[in-house]
Formats: sequence, C-alpha cells, structure tokens
Amino acid sequence: MKKIVVESIQEFRELRDINEQQVDEGALDFFKGARSLVAQAQKNPENEEFANKALSAAFAKQFGANPKIKDAVLKWDLAKKQELVKMAADKLQDKTVGILKLTKDAEGKLVVAGSKVEGGASTAVSGK
Repeated sequence: MKKIVVESIQEFRELRDINEQQVDEGALDFFKGARSLVAQAQKNPENEEFANKALSAAFAKQFGANPKIKDAVLKWDLAKKQELVKMAADKLQDKTVGILKLTKDAEGKLVVAGSKVEGGASTAVSGK
C-alpha cells in the first residue's frame, strides 16, 4: 500500500512539472467552507462556477430543504449571483454567523439573513 501511495505522489508531481501548473480535479473544493468559497467567488467575479459553488455552500441548509429555490437561484444571470455573493460575504464578516438564509424584507426586496451559532461558526455547537 505504501508503495502505491508513493508512486501516486510521484506521478502527480511529474504531471504537475510537465504541465507547469498544479493538477486540480476539484477534490479540494469539498473541504472548503462557505466563507472561503464566497471569498473565491469575489476574487473571480467572472467565473460562474465559483459563484454557483459559493451560493450552494452559503445557503446549503435552505437549498437542501428547498431544492426549487436552489434551482431558481442557480439559473440567475451572473451579475445577480455576484450581488448575492456580496450580500453573503457581508453577513459572513460576523464570525458568529454560521447559517445564511435568503428572505425578503418588508418591501419585497431579497436580503440575506444570518443566524448566529453558539460558540461561533468555527466551533459551532448545534442541536441545542
């Protein structure tokens, strides 16, 4: 087993050196949280894939409960998605906010609401 892992690492390094770039198959995106995906989407505003990943992570709880909302949001044009990414980033500035939700205010304008979690987002205690 050890030999297989070593050979895989060597092959990865050789491919990276040949291409003169890192090989990225998207595997690391799984481990990124909403904050880092939102930041990535803001750094690359022209990349719709980053915006989709950021929104899916930021509103994961709501999108999981209501897949129709997720489908609708991901069909929006890129400019509108980037607006939503910015609103999410603003809410996530508060380190205690761990859950984001799309809602409408009294005038019917779309807003991002944030729920604080006990212990802060990085050390959240859920189920209480």
